[in-house]
Amino acid sequence: MVRELVTKFTEQNVTVQRNQATLTTSFLADELKTAKENLDRLDAAILKFKSVNQGRLPEQLPANIQSLQGLRMELNQINEAINRDNQEKMFEESTLQSLKNQTAFINSNLEDTVGARPWPSRTSAHPVEPGDPGREFEPGGAQTDVHGRLPGYQDSAGPAVIPREGA
Repeated sequence: MVRELVTKFTEQNVTVQRNQATLTTSFLADELKTAKENLDRLDAAILKFKSVNQGRLPEQLPANIQSLQGLRMELNQINEAINRDNQEKMFEESTLQSLKNQTAFINSNLEDTVGARPWPSRTSAHPVEPGDPGREFEPGGAQTDVHGRLPGYQDSAGPAVIPREGA
């Protein structure tokens, strides 16, 4: 009888422990499921936060510094190019003004020499001397070639232009 009683207590104890183990396993499974859902929700929130704050996160500091340095170098190169272009513009404007001054001086000297007329143009309304289509004829003035150059004019590209005889 004692044996039966011990066996019953032992069986009862095993049954109670199984039930407790099942309850514990069930509780832990539920807790695991809840914790996993919570972790997934937090991971999604972190991903959303990172995407909204792209470029402002502490872990992106080295990349941001490198990007900033690259942009500063590019800005310096652009500023240097602008400065070079401005210097070239000033040089070209100075050259243009010098050429304008030289043209005015030449026209002034020409007016004194030829008689109150600026350089003749190819589109001059004066008639061409018959028999010489390569020269313009200006009544009361000097004869010029089709480029408006006076006889004896010499440029760096070639010899002096000399009027033809008998034309």
